[in-house]
Amino acid sequence: MNDFNKQLRAFASDEISKPGEHKRRQIADKFLAAHPDLAHDYVLELASTQVAKLIKQMCDESGADPLPLFSGFPAAIVIAPGVVKATANCTLDDLGAGLEYRKENLRHAQERFEEYGRSMAAFVSLRASESETVGECQARLREQGPVTEEST
Repeated sequence: MNDFNKQLRAFASDEISKPGEHKRRQIADKFLAAHPDLAHDYVLELASTQVAKLIKQMCDESGADPLPLFSGFPAAIVIAPGVVKATANCTLDDLGAGLEYRKENLRHAQERFEEYGRSMAAFVSLRASESETVGECQARLREQGPVTEEST
């Protein structure tokens, strides 16, 4: 639980425990007035998360250019970690940086794919039965002690 939620929970609990009737909006307004810094940081974090989602969508969707020559470009391109440009505003250098960023994403995805395959092969070799789940296998192996490649 982040600091905003902890503070809000404590504040609301304290307000509600006071005699009388309480309205959600009034409690929220009082909290925001008492903790503008927490509210600001929390709203920034929410907005940042939403912006990241929007950027990902723009970088995944087509730029809708009627010229088939440029149809491989997305609507926006990440040119560095945390830096994005609308494709229409990109120079050749930006496109090159975006390509490198995409290559790095592919390398990372390939590594994750290979890790998945290794884990799947290990599970197949270590499971006790055809119907044993991954969680059941993990629990059984934890009880047995450390598993090494030599013991498989």
